[in-house]
Amino acid sequence: MSRFLYWILFLSYCSLYAPFGAAEEAFAACVADLQRKARQQGLGPKIVDEVLGGVKFAPKVIELDRRQPEGDMPVLDSLATLACDQRRSEFFTTQLLTALHLIGPRGVEPDQMQGSWAGAMGHTQFMPETYKKYAVDGDGDSRVDLWNSIPDAMASAANFLAGLGWKTGLRWGREVVLPENFTYKEVGIQNRRPLNEWRELGIVTAFGGPIPQADVQAALLVPAGHQGPAFLVYDNFDVIMEWNRSEFYALAVGYLADRINGGGTLKQPPPDQPPLSIAQVKELQTRLNTLGFEAGEPDGILGPGTRRAIRALQHQRDMVADGYPAAAVLKELGISLE
Repeated sequence: MSRFLYWILFLSYCSLYAPFGAAEEAFAACVADLQRKARQQGLGPKIVDEVLGGVKFAPKVIELDRRQPEGDMPVLDSLATLACDQRRSEFFTTQLLTALHLIGPRGVEPDQMQGSWAGAMGHTQFMPETYKKYAVDGDGDSRVDLWNSIPDAMASAANFLAGLGWKTGLRWGREVVLPENFTYKEVGIQNRRPLNEWRELGIVTAFGGPIPQADVQAALLVPAGHQGPAFLVYDNFDVIMEWNRSEFYALAVGYLADRINGGGTLKQPPPDQPPLSIAQVKELQTRLNTLGFEAGEPDGILGPGTRRAIRALQHQRDMVADGYPAAAVLKELGISLE
């Protein structure tokens, strides 16, 4: 079968226009090609023929790839299926071949390799290339096991953060208190200022003390609006976001680390408002766009572009322009919280 025909058959399946048998045939041709590449990289017959030759087409992975939830699936099946999907074939082919190299020498067995629909593995959810580069033995047993060894997982996470540029001795950020009548146009991860400038704007620590005088750049985040907690975040916060590009994720990791290290609870808890569903955020984005506030493509993600659009709406309507989709904002747009 020519590679062109293989792609036609496989993409047809993904579009739900071809029978399952055609997709299986295309997948078999793709696996044969992957085996050829594996041999070229020096992988032995046991890995190439038994392990890679035994992977199964997982149609659910294609569905999950479009929706991107978390999942617990056979990593090699997931990676092989995605390597045979044209959308990101090159990336997942590299990840699959790297995963095969992890078998044996580093103590990973094929049936142990369970992970997400996209091939992220273990407590740390490392992709194979990240596993190969950063996973380390934390419990001294001469093997790396990110599924069953907490010391291995934690040491590997620390090694990964160090590799991403974590600065020892610098916090990720801190909770702060804003002065009354604060101008929220200063808010946002893209708006960096020296700590001294934030001090001059009247910002103090959560305990009411002065912000330290240090040669550090910081951004101000108010994830739950002006009625919730505020944070100044530093360079190490960006390092956490290299792991996961969500500000909410990075804030949760930083706050959890502080609690583990003996820190107390937030001085200003978030307001009691249920989180918006993906459908509600899409509706919010659509209505903002309709009104000319340019929230971007409605994707259900409450990112920086959507928050800027909310701030523009709030400013126009004489509301506190904190970029948070509070109940008052939703009411202005005719969106129900139900």
